Amino acid sequence: MKIFSVILVLASMSTISAFAQQRPYSTSKVLLEVNDPKANRNPLRSVAAANWKATEAKSRLKTKPGQDIAVVCEGKFPAGYIADDLYRQNGFFNRSFIIDGSTTISDLCNQMEDIMRKQNPKLFK
Repeated sequence: MKIFSVILVLASMSTISAFAQQRPYSTSKVLLEVNDPKANRNPLRSVAAANWKATEAKSRLKTKPGQDIAVVCEGKFPAGYIADDLYRQNGFFNRSFIIDGSTTISDLCNQMEDIMRKQNPKLFK
């Protein structure tokens, strides 16, 4: 009987910690924006891209040399949005993101929010 009680307690503790780690994300709208540092007005284009794969973004947007692609996540954030470049100046993916073949732009918003929660936990209380 004691073993059953111990198993029951351990199972309930792991369930509670799993639910505590799952928090809803604040993103309500996911955009990819094409920006050009030489343009008078930015963004040049803004596209809803929540379900796009991150690896397909450059080919789907057909950017010109010198143009940047930014991931913009609108939602219940202190400034109303969070954003970061999808690619660095060297043409490789932003090292802040973890990207594989199935990563969507929404997943990148969740990653940015996780980073923001770790760096500024007081903003999310």
